[in-house]
Amino acid sequence: MKQNFLKFLIYTNIIIFFKSTICYAQNLPIGFYPPDESICTDSYGNFISCDLNSIGEFQNIKNILGPTGIENVDYSDTILFYSSEFFSIYINEQPIEFEFISAQIQNISLPDNLSYICNSPDCIFYPNQWGSIYISGTPDHKGLYNLNIEAVITLNLSPSGIDTDVIINYPVNNIVDNPFLDILLGDNVDIFNQIVPNFLLRIIENPLSNLQNSFEYEDIPLFLPEGWSMFGYTCRNSQNASEAINPIQDKVFIVKDMDGFIVWPEFNFNNLGDFTYAKGYQIKLSEQVFNFQFCQSIVPFE
Repeated sequence: MKQNFLKFLIYTNIIIFFKSTICYAQNLPIGFYPPDESICTDSYGNFISCDLNSIGEFQNIKNILGPTGIENVDYSDTILFYSSEFFSIYINEQPIEFEFISAQIQNISLPDNLSYICNSPDCIFYPNQWGSIYISGTPDHKGLYNLNIEAVITLNLSPSGIDTDVIINYPVNNIVDNPFLDILLGDNVDIFNQIVPNFLLRIIENPLSNLQNSFEYEDIPLFLPEGWSMFGYTCRNSQNASEAINPIQDKVFIVKDMDGFIVWPEFNFNNLGDFTYAKGYQIKLSEQVFNFQFCQSIVPFE
């Protein structure tokens, strides 16, 4: 079924069902519904609701901008849809009924480094079943992308009194190689394209990309003189205190925190637990320690 099937596409753990100008013979959850984070507009560019419950019908939706992806960040999305057995379209307020036989996705145009797989072999879908398409990858170029699909749709005209199969290549180029369908549709062959909204995906620049170019990692050893001294733990990730001082434990008498918990290497004792970011510790050494650090320091470029 052309538009049920054709109206899908768009991202970021997403479930999309959309329902448009097609009138369905069964009262089932048929089609593709825009996800919560989508933005919908009409043919005039006005923002309109994407909420199925608040609209009731979707013929006014012409563009769906899905949730935004981020450059060089893993993306994944599952799209679900449902295909009914019968549907109809209206031309000059007169219904033309079809039986949906099958639809096969031939291609989905996606940004570079994104790909899709279907839950059905060869991406062939049949009526009265749920289908899913999983999109994943790591987009690497920012931009606004039109997510075009190509599909082969097989319909039967028996509901309209003509028992013949019709194979339609979507998008339709105003040519249908079937005389019966030509007679039924007349000059309205392109109606199959018109009922499918434009699906768009925006990939934005990674906000961390500039930040990552503004600093570097540098070795800055701690100042650890003989006897008692203090140090601040500046690593973002916590470390087990016993393991952290292991390279210099032969010179360490004791380490303690502000609450009196200690690490005592000589007796393999540690009730201090982990060194934690932004906390200070006291340490007593048998001799000065040189060129020791728990981690590299982050230093901004000058």
